[in-house]
Amino acid sequence: MFEHFLSLLYLAIPAFAANMIPIVAARINLWPTLAFPLDGGHTFRGHPILGANKTFRGLLTGIFIGVIIALTQYFLPFFEQIKQPDILMTILFGAAAGFGALFGDGVASFFKRQLGVASGRPLIPLDQIDYILGFIVCTLPFVQWTLWDILFLLIFAAIANPIINGIAYLLGIKKTFW
Repeated sequence: MFEHFLSLLYLAIPAFAANMIPIVAARINLWPTLAFPLDGGHTFRGHPILGANKTFRGLLTGIFIGVIIALTQYFLPFFEQIKQPDILMTILFGAAAGFGALFGDGVASFFKRQLGVASGRPLIPLDQIDYILGFIVCTLPFVQWTLWDILFLLIFAAIANPIINGIAYLLGIKKTFW
């Protein structure tokens, strides 16, 4: 059972990294020409759709890191039972994991903006689990998630996310704790 939960965390590493990499990409000004909002600055019901912090740069770096980590896992597998059958499926899984994490975060941002929650302000517990929900949904073609798998990943994310964000804040990587 313990090994199964470790394999779930291992499988989710591309999503964990994809959720964090947009902040790093912005901090080091990677791909500055892509640092424009996904929503184009448009509004819905008088509120930003996603906000200025959800950029093409963040989306592309998240997908890219998801693919890179999935490929690394393919070539250095620790859990053979969860390995994708070939490189193409691995690339697609990594892209789905990266996209899914950022899609989940984007959906949460949409709801936060519509509720009037400012960018960088928390909406607990949504901020802690949004990316994992997106990851799970977008990787359904690759993984047969059980209810226990989903609950474990949600609980893990709810606990780990504030810790990681706190560390990033203390290191000056993030401007806000959340």
